[in-house]
Amino acid sequence: MSRIDLVINSVDRSHGTPSDFSIQLHRAIKVKAIKLKRSIIPNTIHTINANNQVLRVQTANAASETVTVDVILTAANYTASELATHVSTLLTASAPGTYTVTKSATDTSRFNFSCSQGFKLMFDNQQSPYKELGFFKGTTVTSEATSATTFDITAPSFYKLGYDYLLLQSRSLQSNMETTTGLSCFAQLPLNANSGGYAYNSEDYDGEHQIYETQKILNQLDFRLITPQGQLCDFNGIDVSFVFEVTH
Repeated sequence: MSRIDLVINSVDRSHGTPSDFSIQLHRAIKVKAIKLKRSIIPNTIHTINANNQVLRVQTANAASETVTVDVILTAANYTASELATHVSTLLTASAPGTYTVTKSATDTSRFNFSCSQGFKLMFDNQQSPYKELGFFKGTTVTSEATSATTFDITAPSFYKLGYDYLLLQSRSLQSNMETTTGLSCFAQLPLNANSGGYAYNSEDYDGEHQIYETQKILNQLDFRLITPQGQLCDFNGIDVSFVFEVTH
């Protein structure tokens, strides 16, 4: 048996994106064991991205007709305060009524929604930012307010903005590690860097994992990087890299 370090960079992919790609090896390798030694991951994941940027609101127009509006949030990194301001600005611009969204004065880990008229927040679409705004998937929150009455809706739960770790999945390698949420993966990658920086994970980091592929011949590898909730990551076009120790 012998060991080599195999360097994988998503920029060399045959197709895909930095978070979901396939890469062709320059030669076939008969693998007995493979181990992730190192990863370099950009911590540039958008708080709001293509997975969660559609906020649906139902309200009444000036003719008292019920209207449903899909408000498209701008993909970017947000603090809780920045996200609250952005949501209130877009709601007011896109739907009848004047909206104010703030962090709760009594519990800063929750959001309050206020409006000059009654409305429903509907988190029933696939691209709903329910977790980022502190709600449960599939729920509809209804106000009982009348016109010109201000009211608050306090989110029943709060989702921490950003992620502490990502999951590395692969179709060509065994995913024999399972998270508490039931997702399987090849490895867990801590995001131990500030937003905008690179998370450099060496071989002694938590979540290191090893699989054994008895006499399996690999000539191509594929990887997906997902959030702890299973959504594909959005690295804004920035590439990732890995170093594997391959026993062959």
